[in-house]
Amino acid sequence: MEVIATRKRRFYKRFLPVQNIFHQPILRQLFQISIGILIQK
Repeated sequence: MEVIATRKRRFYKRFLPVQNIFHQPILRQLFQISIGILIQK
């Protein structure tokens, strides 16, 4: 269990900057649009 916890912590540390990007509405919209295009294909 502890090993999983440390892995999660590393994972969150690595993806925290990505989360900060998603808090910016313009970039979030762009991301949603690109996902929509991928789904349509």
